Amino acid sequence: MSLRSSIQTLLRTELSDPEGNLRVGDSGPEWKGTKAIDLSYSHSGRFALLVWTSTHRIGVDLEPLNRDYSHTPLELAKRFFHPNEFNSLSRNQGSPPRLSQEFLDLWLKKEAYAKLTRHGLKDSIRIETSTIPSVRFEIVPVIPIGYDARVALL
Repeated sequence: MSLRSSIQTLLRTELSDPEGNLRVGDSGPEWKGTKAIDLSYSHSGRFALLVWTSTHRIGVDLEPLNRDYSHTPLELAKRFFHPNEFNSLSRNQGSPPRLSQEFLDLWLKKEAYAKLTRHGLKDSIRIETSTIPSVRFEIVPVIPIGYDARVALL
């Protein structure tokens, strides 16, 4: 069974959706039912994180703590992040663990925000996450060891 099929089956059961109001496509899960529900999911390795709510718009991202990037965090930040975020990361380059954690925190927020807005990472990555109005970012408290996750709420 594919990841999308598994997600669709799980959510249909959890949301009591025998009518088929739930669709899981390339841009994530979509709810077409009459009750207001927003859904988001992320997957990495063998794990998937699914969130849904009837009180907020949401986006979620899940990443491994030891992800092997093709470039250093500073190289990626310089290329993709807002200049203020890059400058903040540059000040921490003498402390690799802190730099890696700060980079991962920003990356998770940007991915979660992209899923929240449904605009994709390309349009969301250069936005300074600390200045996004009305969006709250939360750490996901229950995740597999070796992973980190964020939820963006609007």
